[in-house]
Amino acid sequence: MGLDMYLNAAKTTQQDPDDKVCVVTGYEENGDYVHFEGVEPIELAYWRKFNALHSWMEQLWEQKGGIGDFNCKSLPLDVDDLDALQKVCEDKGLVPVTGFFFGSQEPVTDEEYADVLATIVTARNHIEHGYTVYYDSWW
Repeated sequence: MGLDMYLNAAKTTQQDPDDKVCVVTGYEENGDYVHFEGVEPIELAYWRKFNALHSWMEQLWEQKGGIGDFNCKSLPLDVDDLDALQKVCEDKGLVPVTGFFFGSQEPVTDEEYADVLATIVTARNHIEHGYTVYYDSWW
């Protein structure tokens, strides 16, 4: 068990009337984002127990109005969000945190920062091609 983290992309335009594509429109009453039902996601990245990145995503989720535990929640990321994450990574500003099943609190390595920065490039490319990029995690 532990913190599993994903950055996914889903096509957000409906090409065929029979396609079951849902676009994120905001929050449900319980504070969750609307889920992508009927959409096969493309996995852009997978991280395990990268609690500093998860903490950054949780703070973003709260800024966007998320409520409750940030577990098994989909967080859509737009270009502005990616810009902010890029800046934090370039400044080496991700801070490890404690949490149930979150792993060690070792400082973020240069390799981890480079991986996130490369993933941001991939995420931007998907957004440019009509995909919604979103973070999801489970612990």
